[in-house]
This record gives sequence, C-alpha cells and structure tokens, in this order.
Amino acid sequence: MGQILSSIFSDDHKIPDNNNHGYYHEYEEKAEAYYIFSNIIQPPASQSTRSTRRNGITRGNYNRHQRILVVGDGDFSFSASLAMALGSASNMVATSLDSLDFLKNNYKRSMSNINELKARGCKVLHCVDATQMANHPQLYHIKFDRIIFNFPLAGFFPKEISRQLQIQSVNYHYLCFLTLFSSLIK
Repeated sequence: MGQILSSIFSDDHKIPDNNNHGYYHEYEEKAEAYYIFSNIIQPPASQSTRSTRRNGITRGNYNRHQRILVVGDGDFSFSASLAMALGSASNMVATSLDSLDFLKNNYKRSMSNINELKARGCKVLHCVDATQMANHPQLYHIKFDRIIFNFPLAGFFPKEISRQLQIQSVNYHYLCFLTLFSSLIK
C-alpha cells in the first residue's frame, strides 16, 4: 500500500515507508491517516478473519450487533451480500455517491440490491459525499462500530480518454480515500 500511496505524489515528495517515520510536513496529515488506516484494516494477529460462528450473526470482522456504515457502495452489491450473510441489516447504513436515478440507469442489479437491503432493515442513502459525512444530517450523530469503504472506483473510461487522464483520475480517488479516513479519525 505504501507503493500505491507514493505514486500519488510527484517524485519530489515521498511518503515514508513502514520503517521510516519522517514525514514531509505538507503531507503529514495524509500520511498519518494512512498509517492509522493501515492499522485499522489489519486485524490483530490473535483475531481470525474467518468466521467463528455460522449462525448468521458473525461473519469475519462483522456481526449484526455492530453499527455498520458502508461508504460508497456503487451498486450496493457488497452491502446486500453482507446483509444476507448477517441475516439482517437493521444495524447497517449503506451509502452511495450516485443518485437513485443514476443507479437505475447504470447498474442493472442496483435496484434488486437496494430492495434486498431495505427488506432486511438497512437505511440506504444516495448522493452521500464520503468526504463530507461528518456534516450529513442523517449520519453526523451516529457512532459506528465498523466503517467499510470499498476502494472507490475511478470509473470506466471511454477509449478517447488518454491514459494520463485515467491515471490522474485514479490518483484523485486515492486522495479522496485519504481525505475520508483523515476526517473519520478526528
């Protein structure tokens, strides 16, 4: 992951690797968010990532007693799968940056996923900017036990879009990712 983050910044700015804790001041906040995030996503060595129960309550690091926020779930397929695995979604909030109309027109399975989530009690929100969630009227007051952010999709690019512009778009999404986690840890 350090290599990925290093590629975001130009050659004259470097993100420290795991053995070097010297930050360049202008990227200190982003680098700090990266290190905190990398510690969050890696479960402790004593904790198995496999489910210890198969009764629909616990799946990996998630259970239906935790308040779970899923951020930026494009067609809501991940959220729907998690809800089915847990047996319920009354503890979940699933969000997407896209509007409901956009989802209907661009993701053929989105409506069945949304219907599955709602049937299981999930709150589904559209047009949610993950970098502004601290100010969202339906989210700012909730403290979540788990926040799941599937890495943002840079999107599908038409053939006429240059490779350089595609790379810039992907790099922009990396920065959004860092901004989100920086705001979540405050």
